[in-house]
Amino acid sequence: FEAIRAALAGRTTRLVEQRLDFADVAAAVLAAARDQDLLLVGASTGPRAIYAPPVETILRRSPCHAVVVRAPAGGEDLRLRRILVPMDGTLFARVALEFAVALAAAEQAELELVHVLSPRALDLLRSGPAEPEQAVSAETERVRSTLRANLEPILADAPRPTEIVVVEGADPIRALLARVEESGCDLMVMGAQNLAIGEDLFLGYGTEVLIDQAHCAADRSSATISA
Repeated sequence: FEAIRAALAGRTTRLVEQRLDFADVAAAVLAAARDQDLLLVGASTGPRAIYAPPVETILRRSPCHAVVVRAPAGGEDLRLRRILVPMDGTLFARVALEFAVALAAAEQAELELVHVLSPRALDLLRSGPAEPEQAVSAETERVRSTLRANLEPILADAPRPTEIVVVEGADPIRALLARVEESGCDLMVMGAQNLAIGEDLFLGYGTEVLIDQAHCAADRSSATISA
C-alpha cells in the first residue's frame, strides 16, 4: 500500500485498507466489492491478459461496474494527459464515455472521441451520385456534429474541449489502432458487456484485439447492462 499512498499524496481521495483472508483471490475481491460502486482491477501486458484468472472471474461476476486497466507496455507509471474513447453509438460506449469524462476531470486530461466510418457506409457513399471525396467529407462532418449534439450532456463535464475524430478504414480495428498511435493517448477506454454468452463474446473480438495491441494503457469500462 505504500506506493498507493505515495500516488495519492496531496489528493482528497481517502484510502481505506481492507485485508481479507481468502484462499480464492477472486472470491476475496468479489466479497469486498459487494457494497462498492466501482471495481478496478489491474492486468498484465501479455496476450489475452484479461482472460487470465482471477481477472476474468472477477469481471464476469462483479456486483458493480468493473474496470480492468492493462499496464503500459513499457512498464512506466501511468500519467493521464490524453484519454481516447472509441465511440460506436452503443450503450456500452456511452457508459465508457461517462467514466472517461469523470477520469479526465479528475486528472485535467484531454479527451478524444473516435468514430470509424464502416466499410459498408464508405462503399455506399463512394458509389452514389455525388463526387466520392465530397460525399465522404460531408458524412464525416455529419457524424461529428451528430455525436457532439447527442453526447453534449456528458461532454459538458469534461475539463477541456473534447476533440471528436472521424476516421475511415477497410478494417475498423486497424483504423482505431492507427489513431491510438497518431493521437499519442495515454489511456484508451472502451465499453463492453459482461454478460457471458460464450467464452469470449462478453468482450468481443474487436475489443480483445484493441486491448492486446494498443500501445497505451487499455481500460475497459464494463457495465452489467443487457441490450
